[in-house]
Amino acid sequence: MSQITGLFPLQISDSLPWLFYWRGMASMPADPQTATLHLEQAYAGFDKTGNKTGCFLTLGALIEAGFSQANPVHLGLPWVEKLQQLVVECGEFPSVTVEATVLASLHAFVHILPHHPLVIAFEARGDQLLSSDITAELKMKMGLSLSWLSLQQGDFSRTRAITRQLTPLIHTAHPQATTRILWHITEGNLAWLTANFPLAMDKFSERLNQSRHAGTSMHDCRLWMLGISCALAEGNPNDARMHLEHARRSLHDPQNKLIQAELNGLRAGVKLLEGNVSSALQAAREGLTQAEETGACFLAASARIGLAQILIETGATEEADNQLTHAIYYADSTKACLLKCRALLVAAYAQLRIENEFAATNMLQEALAIAARHNYLAPDFWWRPRVMSLLLSCALRNGIETCYVQHLIRHRGLLPSSPDNENWPWPIRIYTFGRFSILCNDQPLRFDGKSQRKPMELLKYLCSFGGRAISQNQIMDAALAMPENDRIMPEAISSLMAAAFFTFASSSQKK
Repeated sequence: MSQITGLFPLQISDSLPWLFYWRGMASMPADPQTATLHLEQAYAGFDKTGNKTGCFLTLGALIEAGFSQANPVHLGLPWVEKLQQLVVECGEFPSVTVEATVLASLHAFVHILPHHPLVIAFEARGDQLLSSDITAELKMKMGLSLSWLSLQQGDFSRTRAITRQLTPLIHTAHPQATTRILWHITEGNLAWLTANFPLAMDKFSERLNQSRHAGTSMHDCRLWMLGISCALAEGNPNDARMHLEHARRSLHDPQNKLIQAELNGLRAGVKLLEGNVSSALQAAREGLTQAEETGACFLAASARIGLAQILIETGATEEADNQLTHAIYYADSTKACLLKCRALLVAAYAQLRIENEFAATNMLQEALAIAARHNYLAPDFWWRPRVMSLLLSCALRNGIETCYVQHLIRHRGLLPSSPDNENWPWPIRIYTFGRFSILCNDQPLRFDGKSQRKPMELLKYLCSFGGRAISQNQIMDAALAMPENDRIMPEAISSLMAAAFFTFASSSQKK
């Protein structure tokens, strides 16, 4: 496109704003700064001639270019205000296609300022525009913005609905390489946010290879950041650290504070999971400062939650509480459910650390009500099993969202903070007082076919020792003391013990 528009003589091209527009669009992916210069000339020409269609399209492109640079809010927000003024002046967009094109260019803007009135208006029109007669490419670009917005809000059911509607277009409409890569990054983010970590890593690996083959390495850093987020949410600091090194090396613009803020936030998570609290604290403070300097409010709120987690480990509970208060205020003002849930869980953990279970319980009630409503399976982005077990044990003791909490524990394979929690969803329960019964995942143990009487008798005998050590010789002596018809021969004891274990284990797995 740049080569084609360069063929026009200078005296002609300077008088044709559409040429500047297409030059800007051609420069956008690799060089948003140059794109901005061309688009500014295009907008001046369209504004001078009263071409409203050109003005709308160019403003959308200028917003996309501005919010893709190192200082996004400073560069992009003036164009957002001009777009709002133009909408008020015209009353409506010139056509559905123009409206969809403009709104499809707001992906970076949505990522940084999801609470802006223009984004709220876009969200209200989103479903209607996706069902309108526009190109598949436009639908997918709009879907990117809408999906990211719903991910930030923690509304994963809406994200799934959008991806189900638009993912088939990947195979039938053959969208641009950049659109495909960003789409699969969105799918990967949805996967790890819903604790489907294998799928997230499949998306990550597949798209990283495709990005390299397509020559669109400018998105490699975003892909590596997907891998880091997935590893942290799974509680895997080793993979997260490896992906972080790749992300740093693939960063195209080291001056981009927005990307640096995100990377520092991820680095803080890696260091915390590794147990390096001082390095985690330094990275978290740097990330928050950079997020605030760029004006990325959502990112700053998320950074505050991460910083609070680290401050709690240092004993700076008061500063942590201050950070969480700011994050919760922002979450309430933007209806960011997942953000609020995360902040409340961290606040509850802080209270449990100082043994204030009453305050922790109040926070858990609100946090887990949100989590249960949306079935959050990765409510902590820096997964620490010890911390989550402490929180969920407290919830079970106090009867908070018991069904959801037990489901989360089973899904994530958590172990209890202490063995005396009656409501903990133990995979196997054995009752020996007053009755002898075995429950597997809260269901009575049943056998297919013949009842396993001898293995069960052996298990009862073992349980009668109350957890004390017992030797095979003691079992043999007990077997020989049995009535002759029920007697177990000594040489069969080892086989019977193995059979008892196998029978019991295989039956529990079927549950």
